[in-house]
Amino acid sequence: MATREIAHGNRQKEKVSQRFVVNWINNYMGTKISSKTVLQMVREGRIGVSPIKKGPVGDFAKPIWSQMETAFVTFLKLEQANSKKQSTLTELGL
Repeated sequence: MATREIAHGNRQKEKVSQRFVVNWINNYMGTKISSKTVLQMVREGRIGVSPIKKGPVGDFAKPIWSQMETAFVTFLKLEQANSKKQSTLTELGL
């Protein structure tokens, strides 16, 4: 979107600086993102992805976590299928 708007008539005639692009986007979108932040995100390949979550990385490997998740969902479905009184969140957490 931004490239089309900025380079509408300037196809490879003039190069546009990073600060110009960031300032233009900030004005256009009403944001206040620093050009240094944009440069860092581009270098790290984090454009178009969700922000990194803070805190420690989980202890479980992905396949194990996925299997635990599937087991938990299966337990809930079986509990509902047997028309049992559904467990509370505290009981499920324990």
